[in-house]
Amino acid sequence: MSRGRPSLADVRQQFEPLSIDLRGRSTPRQRCRFCGSDVVDLIDRLKEHLIKCVDFPANLKESLDLTTSKFRKNNLQSLDQLTDQTDDETQSTLDKVDIDRKLAKFFYSAGIPFTAIENPYWLDFIQTILPAYNSPNRRNLANNLLDAEYQVERQNLDKVLNNASNITLVSDGWSNIRRESVLNFILCLPKPIFYDAKYTGSESHTAEYIYNEFKSIIEDIGPSKFAGVLTDNASAMRSAWKLLNQDYPRLICLGCNAHIGNLLIKDILKLDWVERSMNQAKQIVNFFRTHHQAESILLNQLNTITLVQPVETRWGTCLDSIQSIRRCKLGLQMSVVQPEVSSKMTHDLKEQILGDLLWANLEALDYFLTPFVKLIRLFESDTPLLSYIYEEWRQIRESINAQVLDLNFKMKVHRLIDNRFEFAFHPAMAIANLLDPNFHGKSLGPTDFETIIIPYIEKVYTFEEAAHIYGVMQKYIAKTDEFSGALLWASIEYSSPISWWKSNFTHKFPVVVELACRVLSIPTSSAAAERNWSNFGFIHSKLRARLNNNRVKKLVAIYQNLRIHKEVKEDNWFEEDEV
Repeated sequence: MSRGRPSLADVRQQFEPLSIDLRGRSTPRQRCRFCGSDVVDLIDRLKEHLIKCVDFPANLKESLDLTTSKFRKNNLQSLDQLTDQTDDETQSTLDKVDIDRKLAKFFYSAGIPFTAIENPYWLDFIQTILPAYNSPNRRNLANNLLDAEYQVERQNLDKVLNNASNITLVSDGWSNIRRESVLNFILCLPKPIFYDAKYTGSESHTAEYIYNEFKSIIEDIGPSKFAGVLTDNASAMRSAWKLLNQDYPRLICLGCNAHIGNLLIKDILKLDWVERSMNQAKQIVNFFRTHHQAESILLNQLNTITLVQPVETRWGTCLDSIQSIRRCKLGLQMSVVQPEVSSKMTHDLKEQILGDLLWANLEALDYFLTPFVKLIRLFESDTPLLSYIYEEWRQIRESINAQVLDLNFKMKVHRLIDNRFEFAFHPAMAIANLLDPNFHGKSLGPTDFETIIIPYIEKVYTFEEAAHIYGVMQKYIAKTDEFSGALLWASIEYSSPISWWKSNFTHKFPVVVELACRVLSIPTSSAAAERNWSNFGFIHSKLRARLNNNRVKKLVAIYQNLRIHKEVKEDNWFEEDEV
């Protein structure tokens, strides 16, 4: 005998009304008598819940008509499809594993705390758009989903490394939010990829310790795949280079050229005229930054963000500070005559701002420092620019000569430039400038080939290889034999230096091509490792200070590498909506 269509009351009998919603929601809700879940009191929602409720008896499920009046497009299955699922399947047609993974990748790539996934408004949102989906909890995000995604990232990295060559290992040190010491290890392929981080604990960062850490990574990946190692210029790092070169003579170990540029500006800021002008600029910035009323008046005059504070250790920011003052000249002069500002400012500082000498000095200092800051910002690029170092330092010297400055001052600056360049110098810089067909060694001195390049080649290559390299270089320099074609040299405009060497000479001069690719693949600074600390700071912030170190490392690896895969600009995700 036919049972007939049960009434809607039969469905609601499986629930009990909630008189008070502890979470403050106004929509009436019912609580399932079998699993205890609370559901919005809409008949379709109640039926959908009973369909997927694992505690709801199968015989009752068969006795009730649980067909919903409509389905949400792309999210719900028909009743026949739902009832065909096995008991182990917890979502209708949704692939829960795939959705969980994509949701987790969103959390990891945006640096969102795990607890956000249990936020009641998030749960309401998911319940509204995907009623059949159960969002993972914070423990899932922090453990199995994180481990799985990290494993995927490591597998992807292994695939990349299998095909990689001329890798540069970049490393830097840092202290996290708990003041624990960390070393990071970035691989430049040339695009930087986070490889690993080491929490050093009580270990001292000696040359031997650093050497062993570098060697472990080099051996794991394969020594033949590495072109160089790039670090800061600390004495322990430089000593570690020597130990590495004993094991790997062809490994090119360099210090950060952007750091050298910053140190050069620091040296220059100690010179009399520069120091006086910079101190005046700092007094102006400090006054307006420490007097909120004066700063407010200045802001009203300009209707924009105003003065830039120089950052310690980032000496290039002194130029940003000077330029911000010059842009605000009219606003500053209008502000200092206001009684509220004039009464709190010293007479000397007020006279400087209203006079002409300060502005003449700041203009000259702006013009003087600009080439040095351009050099730093060029070297902070992730693009391999080792061949540019000779040329950029040469242009710095020429820019000093072209400026109207006191001769003694110029001589002091030239000595500072020479000292810093000598400190940063490695023969690979000369070789890169020579073997980059864009330069063809034009930035080298007349004796650099015989006194710098050849001795280095003889040191790291066998006699037969060195003789071969010497012979090929002579033809390359003279543009004879295989290097004589006009089309050959014109073609450099349409390819990179590495592609130029590989496409034209891989089979003819493999040893020279290997050397060219090696020196032309190395970046000029450790900026990639320093930027990685921004990712560490973003992930391991004050709000997430309790994250354990192993979990932080995994999150940083996923966060950085996912953003590289999608080529997401770091500033675009939040700032436009949060201004």
